[in-house]
Amino acid sequence: MLNKCTVMLSVVLFVLLFGLCFFLKVYDTTARVDDDLNSLITLPNIVAVPAETHIKPPSMRQELDDNRTPFEKSSQNPLFSFCKSIAVNNTVMTSFTDFGYLNIFYTFYRLSHLEQYPNFFVTVIDHKSYEDVKKRGIPVFYYRPVGVDDEMMSKGSIIMSKDFQKKVVNKLDFIRLVLSLGFVTLYMDCDLILFQNPWPILSTFSSRDYDLVTQRDESLNSGFMLLFPTTQTRLLLSCATLHMKQANELDQESILFCLPRLSGLRLHLLPLEQFSSGRYFAESHQFYWDAIGTNQYMMHNNWIIGTNNKLYRWREMRLYTEDSDEYYSSPTRNYLIVDAPLERRNRVEFLMQAAVLSRVLQRVFLVPTFSCPPEFKVEQCNLCRNDKLCFEKFQKIIGADFRTFVESLRFAHV
Repeated sequence: MLNKCTVMLSVVLFVLLFGLCFFLKVYDTTARVDDDLNSLITLPNIVAVPAETHIKPPSMRQELDDNRTPFEKSSQNPLFSFCKSIAVNNTVMTSFTDFGYLNIFYTFYRLSHLEQYPNFFVTVIDHKSYEDVKKRGIPVFYYRPVGVDDEMMSKGSIIMSKDFQKKVVNKLDFIRLVLSLGFVTLYMDCDLILFQNPWPILSTFSSRDYDLVTQRDESLNSGFMLLFPTTQTRLLLSCATLHMKQANELDQESILFCLPRLSGLRLHLLPLEQFSSGRYFAESHQFYWDAIGTNQYMMHNNWIIGTNNKLYRWREMRLYTEDSDEYYSSPTRNYLIVDAPLERRNRVEFLMQAAVLSRVLQRVFLVPTFSCPPEFKVEQCNLCRNDKLCFEKFQKIIGADFRTFVESLRFAHV
């Protein structure tokens, strides 16, 4: 009997000891994760940079303690040296691209007159883009990406795809690095246009009152963000980056996931009327004759999926006129115009029939105008209207053999 009790007691003690060891291991792992996260949140030193000429943001006072290491602030750190050399009042402006998205970036750069901003630079993640951008005299910084291969970088990536997700993880990581060096950062996606200098509005915000100022969408939009290098902002980006990697989410969804988990983050959303999402802007702008108001600072070409669809929308507004592929100027191309009442044009069957006819006749279909959804403020709409995929079934049949309505106005006869 005593032996049985001794055996049972030994088993119980073994189980208790094993459980304690397991608990300590789990606790230690969790602690290491927290330590890794906290190690990213060191307060940056603010570097005074002489004022530059051209358009520049006013001085933005930062009240942060110096907690950076000498190496991070020294000329040995290429990113710090680069940002310091172009920063105006400790502020930089940047975008993020690869070779597959260069056409969009160049359009953004040209239409936004970014050459006027001495503190703007573009971040690229492949050597081909770096050489191309550098050759054009645009300030550029090469950032070596993680988890993105050469093939992936050579082509545009569809939002929600795995390739796109891997790229934007690197984007958020890079922004976090710039903030960790103490620079106020205006990040802008390449698929937007600045219609005028945004700094008269943005300079009214400072780190004394805000951590993050963004474009408004359904909530915040991560495509246009003014980020102050505060503890809360860097903690938000660290959390979002970690969530992206663990949950395979995109940057915006990850930031929204982390927002309610961070108490005290001071967020401001910019007015839609001045800093418009693609959906809001499209309600009153479909073609080049739809005037852009003097109070409009920016439009983001989002709420539309795919590079070609983004370019189509800009072509109808005569914002994108690239002709390297003879989109406009081919001397041998034959065209097709299908005359139909407005009511019929708005049926999906019309587009499908036009696509088939175009293929049979081997002619390029000139897209007509369409009626707009009731919530729109204009009467004539382009192909996309409020369809994110711009009638994908139609495009799958017709391929690239269609042109804008604006293009049809170039011809006296077909």
